[in-house]
Amino acid sequence: MKSVIVKKEKIEEAGFLIYKKNQRAKKMRISIRYKDVFVSIPPFVSLKSAEKFVLKNKEWIIDKIKEQRQRKIFLGGNREEYL
Repeated sequence: MKSVIVKKEKIEEAGFLIYKKNQRAKKMRISIRYKDVFVSIPPFVSLKSAEKFVLKNKEWIIDKIKEQRQRKIFLGGNREEYL
């Protein structure tokens, strides 16, 4: 089994914060897809450490979610205007 969801919680003005234990991971990683924030956790790292990692990077996460929203608004217009 490659990865297992350890914890999933709703976050304000976004989707979910999902912590996943990943057997192949060598370091913690935060990725943002659509409205959800995924935290990949190596097997040797505790959930508590991963939660601290997310709190430490909270501003970065917020900035990236805002960037995604702006990008979607821009791309949501008329296709000819974008091209």
